[in-house]
Amino acid sequence: MIMTKKNLILIGFTLFFFLIAIPAYSGILDGKTFSGKNGEIGKSGSEDDEIKFENGKFLSIGCAKYGFGDANYTTKVDGDRVFFTADIYSDKYGRITYSGFVKGNDLNGTFIWFDKGKYDKPEQVKWWKGSEKN
Repeated sequence: MIMTKKNLILIGFTLFFFLIAIPAYSGILDGKTFSGKNGEIGKSGSEDDEIKFENGKFLSIGCAKYGFGDANYTTKVDGDRVFFTADIYSDKYGRITYSGFVKGNDLNGTFIWFDKGKYDKPEQVKWWKGSEKN
């Protein structure tokens, strides 16, 4: 019985360290650029945008014109999809949190804009969909 408890504890610790050691891969999408549309959740696309992944950084061209810069992104591979997240910032407009996935040549995601100083409630929640540019 004592041996079983020790084995369970050992297995538990091994599993715990295995799970925290799973890396969030950065840079796996580098060199890819996606062109597409975004819009309010539940509505059709209203704006064109381009998403770039380069040197471990995420950049939305559409948001850059409002002062949002590039930012590190993290990824996790699950089957044939690469999930990503990135937070971009603007001194004037606050933070936008992007999350989504790339499957094949397509990117699907959402972004949430939090106006500067108002991080308790999002200003906008939008979807983003596009395909890789060649």
